[in-house]
Amino acid sequence: MGEIFITNEGIRPYPHQQLFGDVVQQLIIEQRARELFHASKLDQLRLRTLRSLFLGSERKLPSASDTQEFEFSVNTLVVLGSGGHTTEMLQLIDATKASLFSPLHFVIASTDNHSAEKAKELVKRHNQQSDKQNQQMKYEHQHASIHYVSRSREVGQTYLSSTVTTLLALVESFPLILRLRPELILVNGPGSCVPVCIAAFVLKVFAISCTSVVYVESICRTETLSLSARILQWIADLCIVRWPELESQSCLFVSGHQEKSSSR
Repeated sequence: MGEIFITNEGIRPYPHQQLFGDVVQQLIIEQRARELFHASKLDQLRLRTLRSLFLGSERKLPSASDTQEFEFSVNTLVVLGSGGHTTEMLQLIDATKASLFSPLHFVIASTDNHSAEKAKELVKRHNQQSDKQNQQMKYEHQHASIHYVSRSREVGQTYLSSTVTTLLALVESFPLILRLRPELILVNGPGSCVPVCIAAFVLKVFAISCTSVVYVESICRTETLSLSARILQWIADLCIVRWPELESQSCLFVSGHQEKSSSR
């Protein structure tokens, strides 16, 4: 992959991957700020309408710009896939500010026997590092939880039969999102992320939740988007690609070698 190297502490990002993580972190913060701003405006409209109907007058409400700066600790749901998808996603989390994703929920396919252990290793390592830096400041991921959904498509499974398993995963995703109430869903392309993101999108359309979906395409996709990206680019709040050839109106190119390369 050319993106990682091995140390005594395990897989670590190269410096340019760290820069990529910083840029993605900033994009996530900006996306959540927009989401919260619009939610605030909608709440103000509802309140004004109710006051006008029942009180006959309006009181001045504070605008979003009058409120204090948001403290960004985002309730995050991360979908892990097997193999390279899990490695890239944990590497991305490792390259961002520790306190950004809190609480942190990992969603894993029911037949994935390795991703859970890798996620636990990341959380454990970060806890140990934070203990060394500040005994009174525990790493926020220490309460990370792991949840399972049916795998959308097994390796070698036909697309016809995978439709049934994907629908099953979709049905399982609705109560999961309603229970966890994530503010952010962060994915990078495993098949299991598609039903999770679709469920979040449907709940958002019906104003049941206010979840931002951020899709980060694998760096291995250099010329064409993955099937997951081709589906989710239309419903994700932010779709990030690693190569300029993949940039489009719905996909933002971000390079780890320089600052944000372009915008929508």
